[in-house]
Amino acid sequence: MDRSPVPPDKGAIEELVLGKEGRGFYSHYFLATKKTGGFRPILNLTGLNAYLLIEKFRMEILASILQDLQKGMWMISLDLKDAYLHVSIVPRHRQFLRDLRDF
Repeated sequence: MDRSPVPPDKGAIEELVLGKEGRGFYSHYFLATKKTGGFRPILNLTGLNAYLLIEKFRMEILASILQDLQKGMWMISLDLKDAYLHVSIVPRHRQFLRDLRDF
């Protein structure tokens, strides 16, 4: 079990070169302790959210899905751990996801 305060490098973080970083929005990045031990990285985007237009959507719950299932239909469960690593961020938008670290 990894108890290191620094999350393993998964290739998702780019280091800025000082003096060449340009404009950007900086958010607080910190580590929270998991109940099972180890640490969970948190990028607090609360400040950035104040500038975004939020479109409402409704997340389906298991009960509503189950009532629509019919005999012969299939379901699947996916473990989305680290799924965010597969979502590409357009380079011009990366300026809004900069962080300041406590570790």
